[in-house]
Amino acid sequence: MNVANLCYYLIARAKADTATGGLYHASAPIVTGVYVGVAPPKAALPYVVISLPDASNMETFTQPNWETTIRFAAYAKLDAPGEASSALQVLSNVIDRLVGDWEQQEDRQPTYGYHRHVLQLTPELTIGGYQGSAMVLVNTSLQADDERVLQAVLEFKTFYSRELQLIADP
Repeated sequence: MNVANLCYYLIARAKADTATGGLYHASAPIVTGVYVGVAPPKAALPYVVISLPDASNMETFTQPNWETTIRFAAYAKLDAPGEASSALQVLSNVIDRLVGDWEQQEDRQPTYGYHRHVLQLTPELTIGGYQGSAMVLVNTSLQADDERVLQAVLEFKTFYSRELQLIADP
């Protein structure tokens, strides 16, 4: 499993969100960047950091199947210690874009965002012959990173396999 290719794909999907209200809208982006692992030291808020806290190999089929957790942590600046109203609005907008518009689509496939998005990697991004199943949002949390930053964390689960026909999408 090539995590570099997976992260490249996740960032490419975020950067493709250029519509009105999008993460990377041309004239009014709602984040300054999407990074892997950690944001650069001088990154301006708000931004998103992608990490892969778990990838468990499940040897239940004839090929390896990886149940993978993908974590998106969004960070926004607090107005003052304990004052979170604008940071909450910023994070709400980011969360809406990361989750996506799946419920508004007849086929339940989002046009942006990640919940229920089927990872259709192009051949050059195929992870060692693997393809991904639909991503499913499984956990959301909100916490103060410190007295100046509020953090929203979204965790998605997906499967990577050479036998995806055996894995039902939600």
